[in-house]
Amino acid sequence: NSMVASLTLPIVGRRIVVTGTVEVLLGLGNVLFDFIAGQYIRISFPDPHFEDARSNGREFSIASSPNEKKHLMIATRISESGFKKNIYEVPLGSLVTVDGPFGIFTLPREPHSVVCIAGGIGITPFLSMATFAAEEQLPNPITLLYANGSAESAAYADALKELEKRNPNFRVQEKIGLLDEPFVLEHAKERLAPDSLCMWYIAGPPGMVQACRHILLHNGVVENKLHIEEFSNYTD
Repeated sequence: NSMVASLTLPIVGRRIVVTGTVEVLLGLGNVLFDFIAGQYIRISFPDPHFEDARSNGREFSIASSPNEKKHLMIATRISESGFKKNIYEVPLGSLVTVDGPFGIFTLPREPHSVVCIAGGIGITPFLSMATFAAEEQLPNPITLLYANGSAESAAYADALKELEKRNPNFRVQEKIGLLDEPFVLEHAKERLAPDSLCMWYIAGPPGMVQACRHILLHNGVVENKLHIEEFSNYTD
């Protein structure tokens, strides 16, 4: 299993992925950082330029594949918090403290089918999983249900389409608007059968995560087949 470490890494790249979302690359240099697709890290500023009322650190799912050894990639919604301003505005090369990896939001070891449900920036752990699954040719049938407020705000939509082409076991269904019960039933009904070994993953803002959890429980999914990652720092 991956060991938790505390590293000091430079911010080596930054770009706007879609309106309102920024991608940040942390350079690993020759540091070995092992993690499992779906895990997260905590990033903090040893010497913050902007003070943050809440805290000097935030947790972020790693969006890159564990096979990517040059950098760790995260993506986050833009906001006015001190922490977010630090991450967008410090010069490239600035150092951050990275603790991790953490979390058990990871793919099953068995070849069971998987349904991933993402709201907005909740896509990041699934991007890591889907990239890794394509690289490793994992046998798991993976369906990704991905909801966004608008087509313009759907981060990594193109990258996911590419992964769909590379991996015959992976398919993406996008929705503009709220992720509701008809959408889940339309694209994942066969995975809801009582004898299904399917594992369910939900990531996104807390309200969306809880709504999806209720939909799945209401349709017979048992708690131990349900994995949840709430993005509580979604807006700040």
